[in-house]
Amino acid sequence: MAWSTRIRALLDSNIIYSAVCSPRGAPGKVISLFLDNRFEAVISRLVLEEVIRAVRSKMPARVIALQELLVLYPPEVCPDPRPEEVSRYARVINAEECMFTSGPLTLLASF
Repeated sequence: MAWSTRIRALLDSNIIYSAVCSPRGAPGKVISLFLDNRFEAVISRLVLEEVIRAVRSKMPARVIALQELLVLYPPEVCPDPRPEEVSRYARVINAEECMFTSGPLTLLASF
């Protein structure tokens, strides 16, 4: 399989949540680079659901900002990992994080 020279970054829920709630911080700068097309954002469906749930419950005033981000600049949302993928990565990733990260790892996110 050939590696792409385009950076594909795995974004976790903390980056997206923090950027939506406080765009001037470091996570906001990461999202700004994504908006400037400097890299491709990759997230899992579980991370997407977690971000939506967190913004709705903790910062409801920012729901519209999150919706605009996701509609105007949709990240690549990877499918849920298969059980064998979760098992494969469970050896090197904290087991609690494995469901969130094994799908994007399978899609060869750069980081």
